[in-house]
Amino acid sequence: MSSNVYGNVYVFNLYSVPVSKFNLNGQGSAGTIKAPSASSAAPYTPQQLVVARTNQTSDQLDGPLFVVGANQITVNYQGQNWKGTISIPNNIPLQTDLWLYLAFGQMFLFLPNGEIVPQTSSGGGGLQATSGANDSAVSARLTKQGSAKQGSSKKGAAKKSAAKKSSSKSK
Repeated sequence: MSSNVYGNVYVFNLYSVPVSKFNLNGQGSAGTIKAPSASSAAPYTPQQLVVARTNQTSDQLDGPLFVVGANQITVNYQGQNWKGTISIPNNIPLQTDLWLYLAFGQMFLFLPNGEIVPQTSSGGGGLQATSGANDSAVSARLTKQGSAKQGSSKKGAAKKSAAKKSSSKSK
C-alpha cells in the first residue's frame, strides 16, 4: 500500500461576514470560515479552512477536495451563494500548499512564497452572485458603506481645501 502525501489549500475569508458553506467541486461543504474580527488579539486576521489537495480528477471525487485544473467553488455568505472557478496549474507539485483568499466577488490563489497563481479569464478568479434571499440587502449594505466612505473622504477633502485657502490668505 503506497502512502501519498499531498499538500493543502488554506482558504482565508477576507469578507466581513462568515462563510456558512464552502462547497467544492459539487461534493458538498468542506466547512465554514468565520469572519475576521476587529476585536481579536491580532485585529482583522482572516480565519481559515484547510482543504486537502488530491491527484484525482473532479469526476473521481467522493468528497470536497482540490484537484489539478478547474475547481468549481460555491461560497455561501449569510444565505447568498457566490460561484466561481479557481484553477490549479499542473506545474504546481501536489505536495505544495496553496493559499486561497476569498473577498467580496473575488478569489485569489497564491503560492506559499506570496506569488499569485494567475487565472485565465475563463479559468477563474471571480465570484458571481447566484442566489439568496439577501442579494439586495448585501448590495444595499455595500452601497451604503461605499457611500459613507466616499462622503467622509469628500468632507475630509473639503476641510483640507478650506484649511489650505485659509492659510494662503493669512500669508
